[in-house]
Amino acid sequence: MANAPQTLIDGSTLAALSLARAGVQHMFGVVGIPVTAVATRAVAAGVRFLAFHNEQSAGYAATAYGYLTGRPGVFLTVSGPGCVHGLAGLSNAAVNAWPAVMISGSCDQADAGKGDFQELDQIEAVKPFVKFSAKATHIAQIPRLVYQVLSQAVAGRPGGCYLDLPSDVLHQTISDSEADKILSEVENPRIEEIRDKEVLDIEKAVSLLRSAERPLIVFGKGAAFSRAEELLKKLIETTGIPFLPTPMGKGLLPDTHELAATAARSLAIGQCDVALIVGARLNWLLHFGEPPRWSKDVKFILVDISTEEIELRKPHLGLVGDAKRVVELINKEIKDQPFCFGRSHPWVEAISKKAKDNVAKMEVQLSKDVVPFNFFTPMRIIRDAILSVGSPAPILVSEGANTMDVGRAVLVQNEPRTRLDAGTWGTMGVGLGYCIAAAVASPERLVVAVEGDSGFGFSAMEVETLVRYQLPVVVIVFNNGGVYGGDRRSPNEITGPHKDDPAPTSFVPGSAYHTLIEAFGGKGYLAGTPEELKSALSESFSARKPAMGGNANLLRSFSRVEPQTLSFVIFTGCFLISMALLVVSAGSFVSFPSLTSWLSVHAASPVPGAHENFNPHHPDTVNQNENLQRKPLCDTSDRRADICDMEGDIRIHANSSSIFFVTSSNRNTTELQESWRVKPHPRKGDLAALSRVTEMSVGYLSNNEDVPKCDIKSSVPAIIFATGGYMGNFFHETTDLTIPLYITSHKFNGEVQFLISDMLPWWITKYELLLKKLSHYEIIDFNRDPLVRCYPRVIVGITFHRDMSIDPARSGGVTMFDFGQFIRSSYSLKKERAIKLGANQDKKPRLLIIARKRTRKFTNVDEIARMAEWEGFEPVIGEIKENQSLVEFARIVNSCDAMLGVHGAGLTNLIFLPTNAVVMQVVPLGGLESFCWADYGVPTLEMKMRYLQYSISITESSLVGRYGITDPVVTNPKVVLDQKDGWRIWTSIYFFNQDVKLDVGRFRSVLMHAHGLLHQ
Repeated sequence: MANAPQTLIDGSTLAALSLARAGVQHMFGVVGIPVTAVATRAVAAGVRFLAFHNEQSAGYAATAYGYLTGRPGVFLTVSGPGCVHGLAGLSNAAVNAWPAVMISGSCDQADAGKGDFQELDQIEAVKPFVKFSAKATHIAQIPRLVYQVLSQAVAGRPGGCYLDLPSDVLHQTISDSEADKILSEVENPRIEEIRDKEVLDIEKAVSLLRSAERPLIVFGKGAAFSRAEELLKKLIETTGIPFLPTPMGKGLLPDTHELAATAARSLAIGQCDVALIVGARLNWLLHFGEPPRWSKDVKFILVDISTEEIELRKPHLGLVGDAKRVVELINKEIKDQPFCFGRSHPWVEAISKKAKDNVAKMEVQLSKDVVPFNFFTPMRIIRDAILSVGSPAPILVSEGANTMDVGRAVLVQNEPRTRLDAGTWGTMGVGLGYCIAAAVASPERLVVAVEGDSGFGFSAMEVETLVRYQLPVVVIVFNNGGVYGGDRRSPNEITGPHKDDPAPTSFVPGSAYHTLIEAFGGKGYLAGTPEELKSALSESFSARKPAMGGNANLLRSFSRVEPQTLSFVIFTGCFLISMALLVVSAGSFVSFPSLTSWLSVHAASPVPGAHENFNPHHPDTVNQNENLQRKPLCDTSDRRADICDMEGDIRIHANSSSIFFVTSSNRNTTELQESWRVKPHPRKGDLAALSRVTEMSVGYLSNNEDVPKCDIKSSVPAIIFATGGYMGNFFHETTDLTIPLYITSHKFNGEVQFLISDMLPWWITKYELLLKKLSHYEIIDFNRDPLVRCYPRVIVGITFHRDMSIDPARSGGVTMFDFGQFIRSSYSLKKERAIKLGANQDKKPRLLIIARKRTRKFTNVDEIARMAEWEGFEPVIGEIKENQSLVEFARIVNSCDAMLGVHGAGLTNLIFLPTNAVVMQVVPLGGLESFCWADYGVPTLEMKMRYLQYSISITESSLVGRYGITDPVVTNPKVVLDQKDGWRIWTSIYFFNQDVKLDVGRFRSVLMHAHGLLHQ
């Protein structure tokens, strides 16, 4: 039998596979000739590509992403002018020492020097701004060069690197088997901190600090990049030395810490005699370390990863090494001979007093509600709104001249890496690029940008990018009329032939920034008073929903998308004119073929008091019925569930599956003839699920008719629901029954009776503890009950909001967090909060790896467990066993601090995790990112846990072995949906016939991120 013909892949595909294999999860850029295919194939390989309007913003996004994640941010440009625009990103990476990689297309090698389309010697153009650059001259070189630029970007002092991909190389082809061989031979880049670099003179550094009279510790974004916060905290609190963060070092220790010298900066740097500088440079931000701002006798101990930086600054003592590693060694040295200045030390007292005095003076300014706004009034309102969010704290992006300067003094950072600003170079134009990077790098956090109108203008069109990807971003624009507040010329400056032109510093007066977002479907706000600003911020902050492009109910109903507010973009103009706020409208920017949008409109009735003296035959009761129930008995407008809610004289005749509302004979004849046929299970429209549910009749019955007599009268309400549908699947048991039942019944505090149709005895046993918590009464088997039961109130059906979610606006303020508390209380789960790691923490966090035997399983569980252990976790491998009780497994889950699983493969067990746990969801092939986010990402955050989402590369899916690496099933799942009967085929392939073999080298960064979150 002849061998099957080899499949050919081109350079674009190989570049995409190389990036995915190297662990690249996000890429930014602007597509065009010749790199469009690189972007589309990267997406197919599991890399999320965020398309920008301008390469400059994409480059800034990549650099900020590198800083926030510790991994190189990658951005893609076209040749020539695209590459030139991208130089802004490379230079930003170089100056800030952040890892980034620019990949650009270029002209055919054979046409170089002939004046080809967008021709440029790009290797020469990038030289001043990069650590390393390379050009692929043949397709076979692509994987090695991809790994090389990624490795070089993080080696030593981080910075920018460049890879040039000529058009002819991108169009060259090799066989898929040869590509696999090349990819397998390339070593993974070492994207990790330096751990073993020798650091000298530690003893001397400690001796200087110990003998100092007025020591100061200064730290910057280099310490933040190194994740040195816990070790710095230990050093500062052990020694009692005051500290001063640079602007982007803010948050490594809280600005409110008692040893913070931020509000006494001039005193601290002007009088200190020894200054330990960790991960910050003695450049303009620190006045070059020179008099008169610093004492002429100050001794600097400079910690930097770059020998060149030490040699340039010539400090009293230089320590070359990674900031985290150096501080760790300093702490070890101090541990042997500890010392502490104490709160009563004159230097510490002086710093503390000066800081408190300055804060008090600032608060006097901030406390005034000035209208028209000055800078201080809105800054105070913004500060308070940000602090009210709690943890995880929002990431603040700050840009502008006056706006950024005032913001540095007023806005508070209490958590690491939660501030991005103009940085070492003072770069304007970084704002929205940084916002996008922050939103995808830290999806668990809200992003808040405070922008001057001039700074905002550099990247304003990326508002559309925010909307398109529905990112959780709030942008506040201070509309102060231009640069430095607009036209501030004196009369004698307004001369010359062009004196009538606007001032070089001014913009159009009263610019309506709030209308910009409306061009893309958003809603704009104009705020000119404190009340208007507070209202707009409250609305957007409280309703934030980090978006991944999809909505609830996609995966599980297979027929509907529920729109929801997924991101907010707020523009606030202020100062001399007003404030403008804009909000992205709900879920209208992402469409899915063959899926219909819908919105549930049912709202439950208020809860009445118990009818202790209920008499259905008394005339007053009948009249009460008329007053209570003039609305229709049933609401059938909800696309997921019909709900009937009746108060008065309600008779249930189970034998005939009938529920009667007894009313007076003088009621409108048309109303008396109204009736509804209801299946009390929240999967309306799903014929397969509802085929297992008994239909019930709900209607009026005149008291002149033959009203069935009550066999049993109850003084408490009743809820009727069915346990048919997809019971036996834990996800459906939770999202279709447990959560809706909690939404519907929790308000009765146990004073309600359940009548269950299509009752499954095993389900009752499985959820006995939950049912007893929700109802203190006997459960009635509806289909077997021969009695006529009478109640003062009956609810037929249970209220559904979204899959695995509760909408507090429709539930009286109850949230998924409350549901989690209810679960923990019902099952007596002991662990309330996940472990918080610290510098002295010996105990390892427990990681539950869901290892099931059915589809979407991990095929290399042991290898994953070893990597998890290497990264500091205690791995726990498991899934609920056949004869194991739910309570027993719930307690195992609750004992863990993190969970890892493939989408739809046991992740519903996250409801048992403690608060602040970390959920890591692995997204298999199939374009499932939106579904994954809606089903498990949103609920995780609503339950006050942290969430990480990892999209596998092509080579991590078992589908490659079945279909081959270039088959459209693997490279473009959308073509499957486009077929006749595409949905059924799609679910069969991607849900029921796919397993995952994690590339642990690629996945390692997710484990590192999860471990880092447990320090917060």
